[in-house]
Amino acid sequence: MTKTLTRVSEKDGQSRDSGPILRMLFNHERIVADTSWPIASGTTELGREPTGAQHITLLGDPHLSRQHAILERRGKTLHIRDADSRNGTFVNGQRVSASPLSDGDIIRLSDTVLMIRFQSSDHMDAEVPELLGNSPAIGQLRHFVVLTAPTEATTVLIGETGTGKGVMARAIHKASSRSGGPFVSVNCAAIPEALAESALFGHRAGAFTGAARDSKGYFRAADGGTLFMDEIGELPETIQPKLLHAIEERAVVPVGTTAPVKCDIRIVAATTVDLTAAVQAGTFRPDLYARIADMVTSLPPLRSRKEDVLPLIRMFLDEGSPPLHPSLAEALVLYHWPFNVRELKTVATELGVRGQGQDRLELKLIQHRLVELSLSGSVEASPQEQEAPGLQRAGPPNREEVIALLKTHKGVVSELARSAGRSRKQIYRWLTQYGLDPMDYRSD
Repeated sequence: MTKTLTRVSEKDGQSRDSGPILRMLFNHERIVADTSWPIASGTTELGREPTGAQHITLLGDPHLSRQHAILERRGKTLHIRDADSRNGTFVNGQRVSASPLSDGDIIRLSDTVLMIRFQSSDHMDAEVPELLGNSPAIGQLRHFVVLTAPTEATTVLIGETGTGKGVMARAIHKASSRSGGPFVSVNCAAIPEALAESALFGHRAGAFTGAARDSKGYFRAADGGTLFMDEIGELPETIQPKLLHAIEERAVVPVGTTAPVKCDIRIVAATTVDLTAAVQAGTFRPDLYARIADMVTSLPPLRSRKEDVLPLIRMFLDEGSPPLHPSLAEALVLYHWPFNVRELKTVATELGVRGQGQDRLELKLIQHRLVELSLSGSVEASPQEQEAPGLQRAGPPNREEVIALLKTHKGVVSELARSAGRSRKQIYRWLTQYGLDPMDYRSD
């Protein structure tokens, strides 16, 4: 399949000038993924039958007022105000009479859920069927795949757990000249240190106790294709120099042998750890990082691509599932999704089970799950849940707690880890999740 690069502004029929876009996400009982309007300067009326000189007619929702709300764009600023509607105007879950709007804000007018995007005119996109979504961030990933896949560049994918690093790696493989070869995946965090060399490079029968037969190892199993090394930041330090040599030479020496064996592979690596911070901390070799980081990209968390939530839910639900209630649609879009697409798939499964025989899937079916996960795993906990430095509860800390710990220990990760009773690797996961650099908290 030919994959072409396009500018989003051209694909959507919008002008090249960047500016706010109003996207429809949900309309009455229908998930919407392909409807948007550029917002012109001045006043734009929204409603079921708007009459203003500039207006956007929102069809399909019988509960909308004829003139429901008004958008006011002045230069780079955008506001919304309610037009004395029957059912009110809501911004990010709060009823408003008037409110400023920013990129990513969610608007609900009766049973219609909308979103504001301030989208750059030079944003690129491409055709990559494996990466679903209409958000600018997913468009950038598709663009990255099409640019990177035809090359032999070793690639590093950085992202929180559940953001789809494995899906991204498979998309790169499928779009490459190696697509006819194997795609082999290895979770580096799951390899026992004592067996890491054998697991990666193979061994000869009898090379060590328990080696009853020859083993190819992951490198040779991926010969002619792509080796996806997930959680490469967790790779034991003792194996890192041997991995560097194998990548540079494109050859491995199986355990129990002395002769190198050539391997024609392309490596895609993934990590939840900030590898540059790990290099500074001495837990990841700088020469290995330099060798694997020909191309580096970050995968966006689901909370930054809200317009993709409902289409993904629709994909994960069984065909023929009842439609979503508007309050559920709004809640799903507003939820923080600390565990990203993997969590969304789990929520969709529970919705499908609990919603059997229902006319509509309502918020009460999974409200307990959204509340529980928000309290235990979200990036931004409420002020009432924030604690002093030190971690007494079972759930992960919020951003403010990690910052407090960084300040207390002056950015020294090893001391912070001892204080928190966690490993340095876990601390680096939190730092990556919250976009924090320990060097910013070092004393002069």
